[in-house]
Formats: sequence, structure tokens, C-alpha cells
Amino acid sequence: MFEIGKVCRMLTLAIALAIAFTATNKTYAYCEEYIKDSTEDFEFTKICASSIGKPFYRIVQHLFDEGSSLTFAFAPRSRKLLCHRYELRDETIEYCNNYGVDFFPKKFKGKKFNVTMIDIDQSKPDDFKVLFKKKSIFKYPDLAEEIPVDQCFSIIENKKNIYLGFSEKGIIELSQCLIELETFVSENRDIFK
Repeated sequence: MFEIGKVCRMLTLAIALAIAFTATNKTYAYCEEYIKDSTEDFEFTKICASSIGKPFYRIVQHLFDEGSSLTFAFAPRSRKLLCHRYELRDETIEYCNNYGVDFFPKKFKGKKFNVTMIDIDQSKPDDFKVLFKKKSIFKYPDLAEEIPVDQCFSIIENKKNIYLGFSEKGIIELSQCLIELETFVSENRDIFK
């Protein structure tokens, strides 16, 4: 069972996350990292917000000595997906809720990017191979064959088209592909000017 001190620490983080999620939406927010590394303690927090405009999302990943937490909010104007994952030692609590519609629109059109959502559970593996063979600025994972393991993918084909693959069975895993995408964008801002 969870220890009181760890639960209080997680609740404090949850309150901080709630404050972070109510902050105003800035396009090109990218990712921020906070690291505390001492002989007694290790903590790493990564906060990513959508740099692509639509769909908007926020991801907060917090790793510490004895576990981790993840909060993932996606598409607040349509699906309103909110997911949480807490891991402490050998125990994991994970859940996702839709507070809007139960599906993703097939496309999100923003001022800067067109984002195509692809349900990998409803697609054929050969469909991914075609996408992964196209020339692209960024792709995660590196190979289409890794999609069943990651349960998601993200591809920036050019400066206008983005493809996001997700699995309804493991929708929270989309957060990891978005973290990889936002980390790339954070490190390569000049490409998108």
C-alpha cells in the first residue's frame, strides 16, 4: 500500500499540476525540465505543452527515487481526454477519462500544422510502413515495427503535416510519443521558424 508521506508528496504534485494546467495556452511552449539530483534524493520533472497549436495537450512526467507520476491532458475542445498514471514501487494506478466526445477527430487543422490522427488498432501494419518510408523531419519510434511496443507514433513529415498514431487500448502511451516530438521541437526550433 502507499505510504502517507509518498501520498502527500503525490498530492502536492497533483496540486502543482492542476495549477500548471490552468495556465494560459501558449503556442510553442515546448518542454521544460526540472532536475534535483543529490546523494539523498533524485527527482526529474518534464512538462511539455503543445507546440503544434491544435490539438492542444499538456504532459507532466515526474520521476523520483521510488516511482513516477504522469498526467496527460489532450484535446480540451473536443475529446477532453485526461489520463493519470502513478507508480510507486510495485504498485501502479492508471486511468483515463473522456470529458468530451469518445473519439478523436481525424484531422486537426491549425494555423501552422495539419495533424492527422491514426488509430493504430484500426489500421494495417503495412499502412505504417508507407508512412515511415516517407521523407520526414522527425519520426518516433525509428521503425514502424516498433509501433506495437510503443502503442503510438509521431511523425513530422514536413513543416506543415504531422501524423499522430494512438491505440485506444493504451491511449496514455500517446503521451510518450508527444514528449519525444516536443523534445525534438524544443531542440530544433530553427527548423520551424
